[in-house]
Amino acid sequence: MNKFFLLSTFLMVLSPVQVFAQDFTVYATVETTPVSHAGDAADDMAVWVHPSDPSKSVIIGTDKLGG
Repeated sequence: MNKFFLLSTFLMVLSPVQVFAQDFTVYATVETTPVSHAGDAADDMAVWVHPSDPSKSVIIGTDKLGG
């Protein structure tokens, strides 16, 4: 079984944060420069939503061709 799957399942089970569905609008406040590699290089994004202040939430991505 995938180590990431096991870790994410473990964290979800033990997480004390309760998540409730709600609608909201998201606006970008910054934009990163494009990755230096062409094609399908930017991916594997992760979204972390701050449990009490959505303005502190972040989106993280990778340049899989650049390390």
